[in-house]
Amino acid sequence: MAFLCGEEAGKMFHGSVITQWRLTASFSWGQYAYCVYIGGQNVCTGGTDRLVGRESSFGLDSGPLQGQCSENADCGSWFSLPAAGQCRPGEAVGSRGCTWGEAVVLRSVAASCLFEERLLAASCKREQGHAPFAKSAAILAAALASSDPEKGGCPDAPTALSRQSIMV
Repeated sequence: MAFLCGEEAGKMFHGSVITQWRLTASFSWGQYAYCVYIGGQNVCTGGTDRLVGRESSFGLDSGPLQGQCSENADCGSWFSLPAAGQCRPGEAVGSRGCTWGEAVVLRSVAASCLFEERLLAASCKREQGHAPFAKSAAILAAALASSDPEKGGCPDAPTALSRQSIMV
């Protein structure tokens, strides 16, 4: 939630979709990598070659190594998924040293539904500086759990990712 609830919550996601994924990963965590999507590809700095990176949100937890192996219950965890660690389709985590795979898109929703219609931006603003953003997390969970607005849900948003079986 710390990433979605940044200082400009909702503004940087204008016209975007928020996608919920399920995947399998090794629990042998590596250093978290900071990644951005530039020019059609992910560009990452830091991290490790193959290990799934993990740290406490904003590196704020009191555990060692910025929460790499800590519970991070007070602020949550961020993960980075290095391309070199991705398992081939049907391959089990640990085969050939792969560290994550079986990534499946569960749902995608329009960011505008989440931030404007479900009022996530306003909730984030109220919770700024109060990780783990419990009320904002509940809004996100409801929006992804159902497409019914009466239940706090958002309708499905079509994406190219929802039609692909392999992440690149």
